[in-house]
This record gives sequence, C-alpha cells and structure tokens, in this order.
Amino acid sequence: QVYLSKNKDIINLGKKYEEEQKRKAAEVKDLKNLTLGNINDLPDDKKKLMLSIIPSGSPLKRELYVTSPFGVRVHPISGAKKEHHGIDLRVNIGDGVFSPAIGRVSFAGVRGGYGNTVIVDHMYGFQTLYGHLSKLHVQAGEIVGKGKLLAEGGNSGSSTGPHLHYEIRYNGTPIDPKNFIDWNEKQFNILFEKERSVQWEYFLTVMGKN
Repeated sequence: QVYLSKNKDIINLGKKYEEEQKRKAAEVKDLKNLTLGNINDLPDDKKKLMLSIIPSGSPLKRELYVTSPFGVRVHPISGAKKEHHGIDLRVNIGDGVFSPAIGRVSFAGVRGGYGNTVIVDHMYGFQTLYGHLSKLHVQAGEIVGKGKLLAEGGNSGSSTGPHLHYEIRYNGTPIDPKNFIDWNEKQFNILFEKERSVQWEYFLTVMGKN
C-alpha cells in the first residue's frame, strides 16, 4: 500500500477512518448469527449496512457497457493472451467515477499502464482500483463514503480509447466485479450465491466477531 502524504491532516483523517470502522464493526456485531441460510432475511437497515461496507453497485452513474470482461483475454495493445484482473467499462472523458463503499484512499496518482489511478481500501480485506482516469478528485489518505466522487473517466496510460478499468480485490486476490455491481437490496443474496471466490460462511463469521 502506498500513502503519498504524511501530513497531520492525513494522519487525522486516518484516525477518523479508524473510528468509523470501529463504529461500523460495532453495528455489524448484531449480525453474529448471520449465515448464508438466513442472510436474505436481514432487515433492510442491516442490508444497507452491508451494502455500504462491501463494494456494491456500479462505480459509474450511467448505463453500463462492458468492453472487456474479467479473465484471460487477448491484450488490445500487445496482442498477447493475458489475465485481465478487472473489467473495462465504457466511459466518456469526464464521466464521474464513484466509490462503491466506505474506505480510505491508499493511492492516487500515476500507476504504470493504468495511467491516472485511484485505489481504495475498504473494510474486511476488500480493495477497489480505478484506472485510465482523466482527473483525480481525492488524495491518498482521504476517507471516502459510499457514492463519493473519486475521479473522472479518461484515456490515460496504456489505453486504446476512453474507458474505466475497474478491479475488486479480496485479501489481495482479484475477483470479478460483475456480481458486486449487480448486488443490491432487491437481489441481496445474488452475491453470496454467484461469487464463489470468497468463503462467505467464514467471512460472515469473522465479520460478526469483530
């Protein structure tokens, strides 16, 4: 993880984020008996809580069009088969890019082929990355809420046209963002049924104990 700023303001923001994490974790303790069998029976306020701390919904406020899915693909520039650790979403330059959950910005700057990039660390081991941006609206160390404007879509770095490269990682491992994008109150169990790369029973146990 990279933190670009060490000033007192950022340190204070970090303390505030830790306090917010503790507050959210205290609320989550009410979910200590939560299992995959009863998760869809959660009251609406608890569903909203989980949707605010685990990345959910789209990072864009426009109709989604996936130009390149998650997984092995032929790289559009090199022509070689390569693992694609996220999904590419069509954007116009200047389209807003928004945080899908509360978190803290761990990187905001230029990152190799990703060009202008923002990385956000979320609770319970989740992390999101946004690449090929045109303009950044946050700095490293900043606390962000769900729906916070992070940046604007663009065409920076190794890119063949304007798009957003969007990644979700869990404990450092890339996972397909699609099921997280589709996850909402009305389809609350969809994530736990379709996303098999996370051991949800264990995750729910850990979440309820913290």
